[in-house]
Amino acid sequence: MISKGVIRSIYGGLRSPNFFGGNMPIYTFRNKESGEEVTEFMSMASREEKLATGEWEQVITGVGGMISDSKSTMTRAGKEWEGHLKRVKKNSGRGNTINV
Repeated sequence: MISKGVIRSIYGGLRSPNFFGGNMPIYTFRNKESGEEVTEFMSMASREEKLATGEWEQVITGVGGMISDSKSTMTRAGKEWEGHLKRVKKNSGRGNTINV
């Protein structure tokens, strides 16, 4: 079971918040003999040690989604943002480099 403190990373995997400024990955393992599945917070080195025992295999439940977009940043921002940039450009003087 995964605790409430788990967040989804930008890479599609689950990560747990770490109080020391980093994130620890969450791995799901299946015991080869009993079929028991466990989900654990651990470093990659600890994961390698667990797999090296030969008793466990890692369960991959899915992959992160691909991000693709055909809209430009200006189109996504909307007409209000474009109007704001035009006002900033108009009021900023002759030497401005704002492209609208």
